[in-house]
Amino acid sequence: MAINFPSSPGQGDSHIDGNLKWIYNGSAWDSFYEASAPSQVGLGNVDNTSDEDKPVSTAQQAALDALTKDDVGLDNVDNTSDINKPVSTAQQAAIDAAGGSSFDQDLNTTDSPTFATLTTTDTIATDVYTVDLGATGTVTAGGFVGTPQTLTDAATITYDLANGHNAEVTITANRTLALPTNLAKGASGVLTLTQDGTGGRELALATGWFVSAGSLDDISALGAGEQAQITWYAYAADKVNATILPLQ
Repeated sequence: MAINFPSSPGQGDSHIDGNLKWIYNGSAWDSFYEASAPSQVGLGNVDNTSDEDKPVSTAQQAALDALTKDDVGLDNVDNTSDINKPVSTAQQAAIDAAGGSSFDQDLNTTDSPTFATLTTTDTIATDVYTVDLGATGTVTAGGFVGTPQTLTDAATITYDLANGHNAEVTITANRTLALPTNLAKGASGVLTLTQDGTGGRELALATGWFVSAGSLDDISALGAGEQAQITWYAYAADKVNATILPLQ
């Protein structure tokens, strides 16, 4: 079949005939094969899809679907959400070793147990205890929580902190308040004093008491059945600062 080349070609001119491309070399035409479809170069099943948009092949998807947690070294892992994960054996062992349960043994302020005698089922009730960890590790009475103890009305009124730091007393004559026993630096408490049916009773304070606010005259000025509150703080083992306040 004849090819209709241009009649007056110049060197480098091209001519297309079917799948052939011809280039004029100055004296003759040279032919070049030019494919016009993927099938002509053995790529009839290939789409002109960018790498970014290429799909997962059927074989690749089948391989992915067949994967199990064993294939990726996670055969011991359950598909459990973080919020529902259980406590591990090691975590539970650490928690058990740490104790952490509350104390429920009823201790009074005369007890001074060491930590060795306390178990995780012991409770410290009524009174607050402070612990000197740097010294002996013993639990000692401190604070002033609980029902006030009732002091005995006498010429000299004694005040034993082993029975509680808060207290109350009704005086029926002129009295002297002794320095509290079992006193320790940092201890504090409240004493509520009530005048009897006569009123006007005087209160003196033993050595070691110091009044920084209010006055003992505020107590003797109380009428029958009236009350005053003595709030105190031990700034040394034998020195107590007190504030006296008549109650309305």
